[in-house]
Amino acid sequence: MAKFVLLSRLDEYTNDHLADALNQAPLVDTLHEAVRSVIRGIHGLPEVMQCDRSQLDVYIGRAAAEPARLRQRWVQRYNKFEGWRSLHAIVCVRGLTSRIRGKGWEEKAQRLIKLLEDRGALCTANALVGNNGRWPPPSSETAIYVVARTRRGRPADDLPPSQINSAIAKMIQEPKFDDDKMVVTAARAIMDTTDMEAHEPLELPIDCNQDGSENGVHLCKICRHPAKPGNYGFCGYHRR
Repeated sequence: MAKFVLLSRLDEYTNDHLADALNQAPLVDTLHEAVRSVIRGIHGLPEVMQCDRSQLDVYIGRAAAEPARLRQRWVQRYNKFEGWRSLHAIVCVRGLTSRIRGKGWEEKAQRLIKLLEDRGALCTANALVGNNGRWPPPSSETAIYVVARTRRGRPADDLPPSQINSAIAKMIQEPKFDDDKMVVTAARAIMDTTDMEAHEPLELPIDCNQDGSENGVHLCKICRHPAKPGNYGFCGYHRR
């Protein structure tokens, strides 16, 4: 279960809180494991963001698996997305930097997203795999995270399985694509929208009363930040 952070409130969390989010992320050895975990994480976001998958703008990035570095990346992405209130972030997986870099995970993921987009098989409104600059030391761990925002407008219809199957078949035939297992993993994960990661808020250390309040302040049912009066138990964002 991944811990999500509403980036508009990132400054409320200490590095110890972000370390908890990092520690919750599984340690993976292969790219197809990472691909499946990222897609499952994306599939679970609409429930906490109160939107349809087709309304999600998704950014997939990496950072040294250290709280300060993760915070720095998320602040940069928050600014790039112009501080949208809907911005949520999750840490999907961790892996050895030497493996992630040495096996070209970033370049292959970029190529996969581009091929999915070209074939009309993305399950979100948009997806981008960033080029995240300098790498941490080879012996350290790197975290792969997702930052998502809600795109305005009506939800799109679900992709028909035939369209995804056709796109995947064409992708496997691409001469430059040398990792068929990753493609098949992505196809299966995209088609099975019921296979999702359940997300819960990265909570601040607070003591609540039995009625769900802290010193009389009720907390949001979703993100556990203070709820606004008259919002039926939700904060300003999650009661929309």
